[in-house]
Amino acid sequence: MPDNETLFTQFKADLESDRFVIEDSRTEENFVWYDGDRDVDLKVEGEGIRWYYIKQHDKPGETQHYHPDFNLMVFEFENRKKAKSCYQKIDDALRSNSGFMNGKGPQRVVFNQNEVFYFSSRAEMFRRYINFYAKQVEGYH
Repeated sequence: MPDNETLFTQFKADLESDRFVIEDSRTEENFVWYDGDRDVDLKVEGEGIRWYYIKQHDKPGETQHYHPDFNLMVFEFENRKKAKSCYQKIDDALRSNSGFMNGKGPQRVVFNQNEVFYFSSRAEMFRRYINFYAKQVEGYH
């Protein structure tokens, strides 16, 4: 369960208002990004890593030809200072070498309080969703 329960409760409510559902979740032990500008792997590991698969569902009586989806990883840290430091390193890695060192799909990282939120999607057409929810999470108080 997240330390930041109020924030995550608000996030889930925002998802539900747009017909998005967390379809799968699990804990992870680590995740790695590559910073191509500095030629180093950035590995985040520990017990406070959560992964979520989020997908939009049809409106009642409506059938879409595609269903926007994205992944969210949440990294929990001891305090805001450590979260901000890790956020900056991840953001630098995602932007390294014109932003293609960690895959071509849309990605966005933000932080709020003591957690870092990493949004990713498999399709460029879903970028607007990860950008929207990243901005929402970043603005929660």
